[in-house]
Order: sequence, then C-alpha cells, then structure tokens
Amino acid sequence: ACGIRWRRRRSPPRRSGSASASSPASARTRADASSAIAASHVGWALSEKGNYAEAVEYHSQAIRLDPDNAEHYNNRGWSLYRLNNYTRAKTDFDRALQLKPDHELALFNRGDPGLAVRASGASPGTASGSSWTSSAWTSSASLNVSLT
Repeated sequence: ACGIRWRRRRSPPRRSGSASASSPASARTRADASSAIAASHVGWALSEKGNYAEAVEYHSQAIRLDPDNAEHYNNRGWSLYRLNNYTRAKTDFDRALQLKPDHELALFNRGDPGLAVRASGASPGTASGSSWTSSAWTSSASLNVSLT
C-alpha cells in the first residue's frame, strides 16, 4: 500500500435539546424533499426535450415525495398541457394555486383563456366567440420583449 491511512472523523456529541432537529422523521422529510427536487429537475429537462409523457412520471414522483410543493404540480400540469391532457393539466394548475395562491407561473398557465374550454372538450374557437388557440397561447408564452 502507499502508506497513507485515512481516519474517519468522529461526529460531535449530540446535544440533549436538539433531538427533534435530528430525528429520523425530520431527516426522512429532508431527504424526500431533496429527492423530489431532483425528480422535478429531471422531469423539467425531459419536458424541454419534448419527452412530456416521461416528464409527467418524474413530476408525479416529485409530488409523491413532496405533496405540498406547488412547483411540482405546476411542472406536471405544463407537461400534461403539452400532451393535450387539458383536464388533468387544469387540475394540477388549480392544485398549485391552492398550495401557493401567488404562484406566478401557475396563475399564467391557469389563466389561459382556452384551457377551461379545452378541458371541457369543446373546440377553442366556439366558446364565447374566442379565437384563442393552443398555438397562439404557446407563441405568446415565448415572446421575447426587450426593454430599452
């Protein structure tokens, strides 16, 4: 061998008053939250590549691990929207807004005038004289605005 020995560092002694902060339940909750964020990142990367069905699976995993995070519902809703599953997308946007009423992206996504129409199964151009279409909504979401 090379003659180098590694020693394991000793953990500092636990304080009697901090048992709740290092309880197995709180450690599991922190681990679930970080795993949920990782799953959500993978789902978002898949969405950006157009793999919406697989992205839904990862966002669903994030929701199972961290069900009180509005971002996970919004992300899954977006992937469902892109899969033309408007009813489930609307449900996810609504849930995101229940969890965080000021969630800007969920407000934007849920505010699509045609979403409720498409979720009901009607044609977007037939309700209330609306001519808002999915392609118009998509292009308006990707506008580049420069402020000078």
